Amino acid sequence: DLEKAMDSLMPSGKSATMAAMSGGGGSKEGLENTAEEKISKEQFKQFVETIKARDNVRLVMVKLRETAPELYNAMVAERDAYMANGIDKLDQFDKMVAVVGIAHVDGIETNLKERGWAPVSIPCQLR
Repeated sequence: DLEKAMDSLMPSGKSATMAAMSGGGGSKEGLENTAEEKISKEQFKQFVETIKARDNVRLVMVKLRETAPELYNAMVAERDAYMANGIDKLDQFDKMVAVVGIAHVDGIETNLKERGWAPVSIPCQLR
């Protein structure tokens, strides 16, 4: 299920497994996996940008939690709780900024809501 979810995010019907295996090597023209499939650097870049979208990260996290709950707990859920605990200890400040990986945003928000924090939406204006 996790691999199918990842594959649905890949450009041009390429497999996510192939993209993951080709991320660190390959030729200059294209990245290769052991099955000799090629993915161009542009396709790999497109995959990375697609996977970074919040809805896609949520999809992957749900599938990871369903497919490998122990791995999800160790790599995501426990870290979410730890980071939320650290943020909660800083509640004496009127304002704060926490920079976290996108895969942890939902879990940290959930943990903080359970501790009585209220969500705040502040639009970010880009110049």
